Amino acid sequence: MSKHKRWMILVAVILLFGTTVWIIRRSIPPAYNLLSRATKVADVQDSLSYTWLSSNELLVKTNTNETSRVLTSWSGYLDLIDTRTGTRTRMAGLSEALLQHRGHYNPIGPWGFQRSPDGQWLLWTRNDPSDGGLYPVAARTDGSQYQEWKVSADSQRDWVDGHRWVSSVMLKQTKYLIIHDAARPQADRTLPEASPEAQALLTPRMETQEPLLSAHQEQNSTQNVVLDVIMQPTGSAPNLPPKQIDIVRFPLEAVVLKILPNPQNTQIALLVNETDTPPAYATLLHRLIPAYTYKVQPVERLCIYRLDKKELYEVGRINHPLRASSLSLDLTDASWLPDGKHIEFLYKNAVYIVTVE
Repeated sequence: MSKHKRWMILVAVILLFGTTVWIIRRSIPPAYNLLSRATKVADVQDSLSYTWLSSNELLVKTNTNETSRVLTSWSGYLDLIDTRTGTRTRMAGLSEALLQHRGHYNPIGPWGFQRSPDGQWLLWTRNDPSDGGLYPVAARTDGSQYQEWKVSADSQRDWVDGHRWVSSVMLKQTKYLIIHDAARPQADRTLPEASPEAQALLTPRMETQEPLLSAHQEQNSTQNVVLDVIMQPTGSAPNLPPKQIDIVRFPLEAVVLKILPNPQNTQIALLVNETDTPPAYATLLHRLIPAYTYKVQPVERLCIYRLDKKELYEVGRINHPLRASSLSLDLTDASWLPDGKHIEFLYKNAVYIVTVE
């Protein structure tokens, strides 16, 4: 074989190999850095320093007390950020009302804010420095009609209308529902939870809190992670098993840390911890050229399962090159915003939102 023909064959082999690598790379979905696709909304001090009041309104608490010292009370202020307009407004009246009662708060300050359906009231939690108890507080958004309650702050408390909210207590092995009135605190009423009036208030809350669309994690014979996507039909009997919609599989050793259906029950957000395996072309290149290396590192992935298309896709990921393995999630407190189109998350003391549609 002539030298010219050998060169022609070599060029052909190189072109064929390059074309094969290009086709393989084109067939692999791109891996996006999650932070590059997300929008930073605000710097915060910790996970208790912010609350989403709506899909575009973020309430941010700033602590100004000396956290390095042992203190018994809180000082600081509240701001309201509108993500649509990019404006940040000091909630001066409410901040002043809180400072007037600062002795009733430990250094953490107020947290867990909930706005009433008419938007006129806020309900939140305080940690009393005198006894360490968690108690609810309410006031109008301008800080007026500030009112504290000395009942345990039930994690399931919620507004039932423009000025009333409910909490649950256990007295002598019997559950009771307390109907609180922010406008008239002296008008609070206690009802047995089994009473018709209490059940009428509880039923809508239970219906909204139980996700119709969800996923159940299984482990198959090959040890791969398998998720059964399930749907509980609206109004179905409690003992009726959910309907299986789809099956989603993840690679070996992946850990699904959170399963989050959106409020509209049309999508499921999945936070997954796994080792980032190299694409096929990288391993092929390594075999042909041993000097070629590729990175293998743990990643935290935000994935979305869409019910309408019955498909799973990755929104983005965060790499951790310095950690060999991890079950701790850096995307702490990730959750859907009420519109069901955005996910918010806390990453290294900053709040981000990312669009998933």
